[in-house]
Amino acid sequence: LRIKQDAGEFVVGRPAIGSYAVLSDCALAAAALLSGGHTIVDTKAELAREHAGEAIRLRPLLETLLAAGMVKAVDGTPLAEPLVPRRYHLAFLRRRHVAWLFSRPVVAAYAVLVATGLGVVIAEPRYLPRAADALVAASPVMNLAILWGVSLVALSAHELAHLLAATFLGVQASFALSNRLFFAVAQTDLTDLWLVGRNKPCLAYAAGMANDLLLAGPAGLTPATAQSGKPIKIGFLAPLTGGAAQIGRDMENGFTMYLDEVGHRMAGRKVEV
Repeated sequence: LRIKQDAGEFVVGRPAIGSYAVLSDCALAAAALLSGGHTIVDTKAELAREHAGEAIRLRPLLETLLAAGMVKAVDGTPLAEPLVPRRYHLAFLRRRHVAWLFSRPVVAAYAVLVATGLGVVIAEPRYLPRAADALVAASPVMNLAILWGVSLVALSAHELAHLLAATFLGVQASFALSNRLFFAVAQTDLTDLWLVGRNKPCLAYAAGMANDLLLAGPAGLTPATAQSGKPIKIGFLAPLTGGAAQIGRDMENGFTMYLDEVGHRMAGRKVEV
């Protein structure tokens, strides 16, 4: 078991199975007596003497410890493991390996990169990424494959940021696949953050979102760099004379309205009709 004092209480946990409980100082003392071989009756009597004869109830504590898998044996009889042992990922990483990622100079570099991307799109709104910028290939299948690959990289970086932040705080974490209703999701198990105190876990929780902002900085610059490419020339075919002329003009107007909405750009390049 690992024990962490936090604001007058004690966090007791078994990281191996991801089980934690918050105990008072009296409950922790009771658990220590029981672990040392005292019977329940002896433990209650000892605690009653220390607390001026107050009535001591151990049943809630025992139920909590049993449910949390923190009782190894009762009267010498081993108990079955109630929870499945956990498996950590990238367990070889230590705080010294990732500390530079959270140093002040590197964090300042992150901020500059994000601010630069934000400044570009504010100064030149036409560089703001649009849905059409995702169409980087002529083939729809190729576009889907590219988007899937980019999404996988962004997802992996997001979850990795959580794990690296947890490592920086001195605890380990693991990756998992789960679901939210009908949607598959990736997630990072940060249960061991119970051991780092009340305020520090915010770093690990926010690391994923900070990583997303960091990726968004260069993404804001991508359309600007793509503008240097040659314009895309499109031939528009529609009937503009005869009985179907009105339909053709409606088609032309609709196509022109779409180009106006996307700033006459596709895949980051100017479009000429």
